[in-house]
Amino acid sequence: MITETQTQSLIEKYKNAPAKEMPYGVIYPERQELQRELQKLLSYEANNTLYYLGTEKAQELLAEYRSTFDWNEKYSVQVDWGMTIMRHTAEYECKSKEEALAYESGDLECEAPDLCDIIPEYELSGDCSSPLIRVWVSDLEPKRAKQLITLTVLVDNEVSIEEVESTIMGFYPNTVVVSTIQEGETSN
Repeated sequence: MITETQTQSLIEKYKNAPAKEMPYGVIYPERQELQRELQKLLSYEANNTLYYLGTEKAQELLAEYRSTFDWNEKYSVQVDWGMTIMRHTAEYECKSKEEALAYESGDLECEAPDLCDIIPEYELSGDCSSPLIRVWVSDLEPKRAKQLITLTVLVDNEVSIEEVESTIMGFYPNTVVVSTIQEGETSN
């Protein structure tokens, strides 16, 4: 079970990561290490190979990342193609996790790389068997706290609830309108 101390340690690692000045800008090596660890965990999970890392600990750590951070994911599959002279590894970008899993299950076939233009005497052998799903993580950041704000809006009868919701969403795009009530006409 994940304890508060474990969750705090990931947050503390992220928040207290020292900055390193580089000629091209500031980097945070410890944050990059957290991102690489998360990529590894997500890749192992997508390939159903978390047991390589010790299933229980890996699942706990992945759950800790999921409860502590938000991030964007990109998927690809890596395929080794046998060749008469050497091996060639190709990486195919995927639009989603589902597409990567379709390659893994064999529902989608990998297009053979065209190496004839590079070295014409090479011949490919093999196929798109056993692709390795790779997960790339970007924009890793701690989850933001959510707050509930109650707002009462009084508008003319000509304005629809949809217009009011649309206006609110225009000002606060990450807002969810939980409920709306349209009261009957009132008299003064």
